[in-house]
Amino acid sequence: MPRFILSIFVLAGLFSLSACFPSPDPETIADPKNGRELYLNQTRGNCASCHTLDGNDLPSGPTLQGISDLASRRIKDMSAVYYIKLSMLGPSAYIVEGYQDRMMVYQVAGVADAGSKGDQLFTEEEMNNLVAFLLTQ
Repeated sequence: MPRFILSIFVLAGLFSLSACFPSPDPETIADPKNGRELYLNQTRGNCASCHTLDGNDLPSGPTLQGISDLASRRIKDMSAVYYIKLSMLGPSAYIVEGYQDRMMVYQVAGVADAGSKGDQLFTEEEMNNLVAFLLTQ
């Protein structure tokens, strides 16, 4: 199946999950401090192994410095919160230019089943905490 068509199916499926992921106010429902711990955790999130926060891109992934602003502009009419969640739950839907489609898929307990042994499983609270942390960048 061509990548474009597959991406449309992934986006359609993820948009149908939007009711499960309302755009949270990170200051009221999520904890950026706990999100930072997950970002740095080498056995759970391990985001820092591929993404920096200091503006330096790595061969494995783009920097997340300024992601709160960039995510709000990346896809027309998509909030930063939803874009960041989309990037974790369906990373093949949008690949940053210059990078390959090799980010691991994350899933939220009870919401999405990515079906791969290597996938990371988060609770909805953990996902919201991680998003809240990234929105501070």
